[in-house]
Amino acid sequence: MLELNCLVLGETEQNIFTVEIEATKKVSILKDLIKKKKKPVFDYIPADSLTLWKWNKSISKVTVEDLRSDNPLAPTKKISIVFREDSLEEEYIHIIIQAPIDSDDSTDPKRRKRGGVRGEPGDQGIVVGT
Repeated sequence: MLELNCLVLGETEQNIFTVEIEATKKVSILKDLIKKKKKPVFDYIPADSLTLWKWNKSISKVTVEDLRSDNPLAPTKKISIVFREDSLEEEYIHIIIQAPIDSDDSTDPKRRKRGGVRGEPGDQGIVVGT
């Protein structure tokens, strides 16, 4: 069982959370686990609309531009391919999550559907600062 430290793009290091997942599972299962862990914040966001990036770096400032140089994790990729157990540093952030905000994917009838994604350019995009 792997313990992955996760952070939603735009949140601070106080919001880091850990998800346990078997290495044989796929990224799509990780999305489901993240959605459950971030209840009620992600209640109206379909798990498949979450975008995940492998970060596996120390806590530092992360911007959208940092993530654009990498491809998001494919939902069909196995966690064992993304991470080798011996390569996980306990204090690192392993996964960065980008969630849509007020998107057409939202199933909450009370939310306005304006489009947009958390952490887009122009969004001062903090993520974590030291």
